[in-house]
Amino acid sequence: MPSRKQIYFAFIGDLEEHNVREACQGAAEYAATRPGLVLDPWSTYPGRTERSTLDDLKKRADGLLIAERDLRELCGKSARLTKPHVFYLANEPHRRTLAVALDERAIGRMAAEHLMQRGYRHLAFFGLPDLAWARERGEGFFAAAAERGVPVQCHEVLSSVLRTYRPRHLKEHHASLPGALLSLPSPCGIFAAHDVGACYIIQAARELGLGIPEPFGVVGVDDDPIANAAAGMGITSVQVPFREAGWRAAELLDAMVRGEHPAPPPLLQPMRVIARASTNAFMVEDPLLRKALALIERQRGTRLTVQEVAQELRTNPVTLNQRFQHHLKTTPATYILQRRFEYAKDLLRSGKLTVEEVSDTCGFHDVSYFCTVFKRATGTTPGSWRPLIAPNRMTI
Repeated sequence: MPSRKQIYFAFIGDLEEHNVREACQGAAEYAATRPGLVLDPWSTYPGRTERSTLDDLKKRADGLLIAERDLRELCGKSARLTKPHVFYLANEPHRRTLAVALDERAIGRMAAEHLMQRGYRHLAFFGLPDLAWARERGEGFFAAAAERGVPVQCHEVLSSVLRTYRPRHLKEHHASLPGALLSLPSPCGIFAAHDVGACYIIQAARELGLGIPEPFGVVGVDDDPIANAAAGMGITSVQVPFREAGWRAAELLDAMVRGEHPAPPPLLQPMRVIARASTNAFMVEDPLLRKALALIERQRGTRLTVQEVAQELRTNPVTLNQRFQHHLKTTPATYILQRRFEYAKDLLRSGKLTVEEVSDTCGFHDVSYFCTVFKRATGTTPGSWRPLIAPNRMTI
């Protein structure tokens, strides 16, 4: 019996970048589920001799997975491809080309909500003015803060060339970063457009003698392990489904090559905030309330009661209620339930547990009741928070 013809997909991108590597892995994981489909990664990082070989790739490959930036760099601004192709991690909508894109505004909103939940009553956004995805993250950040009446400063002092961490870049590209940090009110929660920027902010703050996470908390994006290591402390980061983006892009391209006409996919939502040392503080003046918030955060996946919090802190429920009402404009019971639902969202976004398992893990032993109160509190069903691609189809 003759063997099936192999199909070649070329994945083109700067594989030094964390997001590109993750997207490539997601595409490779999809290819592994399709017999006869071969994924060929081609890196475009500076110095690579194959940078100008797109013509060769177009001859060899049956389809291309590429980013707009790399297409422009390889072929010029007026570049057009006749070969089947899909943009992964697209920066803007496309009429003629299928593209997988992130909900960048949702990323910014998630960062703002985390910092405000930690008690930072002043916020700052350190963005990249010439990149659309960074501007959109800032827009989401500003919108979430405005809804709560929290002021935000904007500083466009990060360099767009810094997609990967290189020590020499701190002084070469960030001469204005120390001044921007010194101009911030205290305490202040800082949102960097990505983890590499967050790393440089933390390093600059350390050189200035400014404390992290007190008085300045820092949140990045990407969950980049290199940036975390270089920062010398864990960076709180918005986790983004890069692998899912690669998987989905490869899936779309596969359908196109097989003659199908798939519909444009929805924007991919951020997964969760991974809280680490850079925001490991609760910025409220009341010491009793700070202890209460830390205790609730440690036990947010349990059926913690107000009485148990009061006993642990050697106070009483009436005093706790007064402190919560005065500083946070809410009750301890409402706050505890909110944190339980946020924990449930994190578990649902991970996709590793079913709705029933999340209900049980969060202390709701009746899944019907969990679904009812979850929808009442969030306006959405638990199932709507699960990822588009189940983790048993991907290696996480």
